[in-house]
Amino acid sequence: MRKLIILLALLFFYAGIAFASHNPKIEITPDSWDFGRVTETKVLTHKFKVKNMGDDILEIKHITTSCDCVTASMFLKKVYPGEAAELTVKLDLRKEKTQGKIKRDVYIESNDPEQRFKTVSVYVELDTGKKSEETPNKPNKVTTTEEAHSPPK
Repeated sequence: MRKLIILLALLFFYAGIAFASHNPKIEITPDSWDFGRVTETKVLTHKFKVKNMGDDILEIKHITTSCDCVTASMFLKKVYPGEAAELTVKLDLRKEKTQGKIKRDVYIESNDPEQRFKTVSVYVELDTGKKSEETPNKPNKVTTTEEAHSPPK
């Protein structure tokens, strides 16, 4: 009986090792950045750290932004376990037509099975002394369930 228990324990131990999954795990620090109050229209830049906290290669598949005033780039598209890469985000205030607190997002798609899409945000309070240009009210777009779970195009 004792041998049977030991045999079963060893079997479960090795089966656990054999079926253990190896996954990448994305971690971005910081998850947002506030540039503070800015009084002139210029390009602001911040570098985020993208780290792979998992035990398999993290692949950055696609990076998109919430508007054309934001660009985001990564030199490395594959991040090995324990390694990190830089995500450079540039906010071009010369393209902004609004004043006050502004929030823009960067959407990162990766092969992390738990967080396929990750979002980082940048904030700025723009105060150039000019009045904001009025933008016409547009109706909200109705999205399908599939569109709601995917980043903007």
